[in-house]
Amino acid sequence: GLTNFSVVNGVVDLIWVLPRGTEVRYTSPQFLKTFGRFEQAWIVVDADYDLFQLLLYYPDKGITALYEGPAVKDNSNYELCLEGVGPELWLWSPGKVFMPDGYQFTGPDFGLGPGGHEELMRTIEAAGFAPDAIIESFGNPSPGCLTTPRDLWEAP
Repeated sequence: GLTNFSVVNGVVDLIWVLPRGTEVRYTSPQFLKTFGRFEQAWIVVDADYDLFQLLLYYPDKGITALYEGPAVKDNSNYELCLEGVGPELWLWSPGKVFMPDGYQFTGPDFGLGPGGHEELMRTIEAAGFAPDAIIESFGNPSPGCLTTPRDLWEAP
């Protein structure tokens, strides 16, 4: 896969790893077993492309993992599955404060960037999922799927 490095004053500031190849070592069960419970997580279903994204955030470890998988729809729900999918990764020094474009926040922008679709992402709790449901569904050796109502993600 592709790995990018951000270097500031001769020091690696951020490592960004694209998902191609990460499915070998970092499927969701492997990732959750290795790094444990996330501190925060966000999710979005893109109804236009029948995809979903799950972002797991570990600020104390300097890790963010973004998984993308199919959102299979039936009459009223989407089924979200991550079997065999690897994440896009951002790795940085824990506690690092980033200051892109003059505004300050802790952690990278998760590739969403200012004005991107980050406003469409919801915390997993706001989307109706409990952290334990994410861990149970996507953290098992044979990952399961989550179900979410279509009307939560589709425009009326």
